[in-house]
Amino acid sequence: MILVNGAHAQGVSVLDRGLAYGDGLFETLALVENEILNWPRHIERLRLGCDTLNIPQPDFAALDAEAHEVAAGFDRAVVKIIITRGSGGRAYTPPEKIVPTRIVTRHEWPDDYAERERSGIRVCVARHRLPRHPQLAGLKHLNRLDQVLASFDLTKCDATEALMLDTSDFVIEATRCNLFIVSDARLVTPNLDNCGVRGVMRSVVLHVADTLRIGVDEVDLRLEDLYQADEVFLCNAIAGIWPVIEIDQAQRVFSIGETTRALQAAVRAGGYHP
Repeated sequence: MILVNGAHAQGVSVLDRGLAYGDGLFETLALVENEILNWPRHIERLRLGCDTLNIPQPDFAALDAEAHEVAAGFDRAVVKIIITRGSGGRAYTPPEKIVPTRIVTRHEWPDDYAERERSGIRVCVARHRLPRHPQLAGLKHLNRLDQVLASFDLTKCDATEALMLDTSDFVIEATRCNLFIVSDARLVTPNLDNCGVRGVMRSVVLHVADTLRIGVDEVDLRLEDLYQADEVFLCNAIAGIWPVIEIDQAQRVFSIGETTRALQAAVRAGGYHP
């Protein structure tokens, strides 16, 4: 099901700036038993993104209702919200009066994700590098060409996800997930001040780690740090936490560690992931 500005539809205007320029933002929600998981965190990131891009704030009550409408009758569903600047303006210059487009869609819950949580995944290292762009760092904007190009590497290796480095060779994230390592009993995650997405599940993991009294560092990470880590895992709002069992065709092989399992259990117990 697709809703565009609250009405059933199959598409948007070809003049929409989201289509023409990637001028907008999106959120991917887990809707489980009629509840949007982590909804306040999604709202917070969407608010920040709209403020940064100077797009009027959407009606969050309407988005809540529309998410439930498209997922009605499903115990579990993936709901995607897209907010664009709408149509108009002269070339790249936005119109003086901005009328955003609001798109809400439903997608099937991926059946294989639970097995990845249990058994772990293999990852490769993408050749494509993320550009450093501090103004857009953290946002989930519609310009995802970097992730598209990096995903081509997944067709050439036996891996579920591709790790992405920036142009300074720091490890930032995976194409769809945030990254954590465990080293010397501390949780470490990449510094995202210059690029990358501040994921909702990333914020959940940071919160849960604090409740479990696990120390956390946000630092510039290099591949060597991953190879030397005790544990590695990826996370996002739909996947939950995926333990990494192999990096780059056995350059480094891991067992699934106690810290990763403890965080998975705490995330489930807190109702952040089914």
